[in-house]
Amino acid sequence: MSLDDDPLQLCNRAIRRRNRRRRIASLARIGLCFILMAVAICLYSGRRAQYQIELVDAAGQGNYAVAKNLIARGVDPDSRLEGQDAIQKFLQRLDDAPPGDGTPLEDTTALVAAAANGHCDIVELLLAKGADVNAHCWYREYKNTEGSCVVDATALREASEYGYIEVVGTLIRHGANVNAPRFSKPDTAMQLAESQHHSDIVKLLQLAGAKK
Repeated sequence: MSLDDDPLQLCNRAIRRRNRRRRIASLARIGLCFILMAVAICLYSGRRAQYQIELVDAAGQGNYAVAKNLIARGVDPDSRLEGQDAIQKFLQRLDDAPPGDGTPLEDTTALVAAAANGHCDIVELLLAKGADVNAHCWYREYKNTEGSCVVDATALREASEYGYIEVVGTLIRHGANVNAPRFSKPDTAMQLAESQHHSDIVKLLQLAGAKK
């Protein structure tokens, strides 16, 4: 009987072949798991970004039910709208552009969007869920045809400038910095309110410790 016909050798070969197939199958399963994980992460990241856009959109439009539902689903209350593509999508959804002469927005938070449009119920919702009351957003302000400058805004400054006293009061109660200047301009919330002749907001800010 030849060595090749040795039953023990044949058995060992069969075992080695079986183990090799098992290792290959195991590696294939591991590879498939990594692929599925990568796909899931990509899908989750895409959905998360879309949900963040939807939250800023809902906050700016005053859609409380949508904003509450998104936050209940785990969307970050400090969601930001960033990048020109997202900006254009946001602006297309709005019936009117965000207030002021600084559109398109370069970057905004859900809280700033709600405050700038006077939606106090959504401001309350976002703050109750942990939104940063002093978060900054940025936009390009066009002063004339010769140029522009980039300025920053907070929820308090936007609400003060556009006359939303209930929003201003809510932000102050939640610890908004009444004396924070813009990074690129010296305007405080009170200076902005004065420039638009919102005397009631000026008085409220003074009571909260705002200085000229």
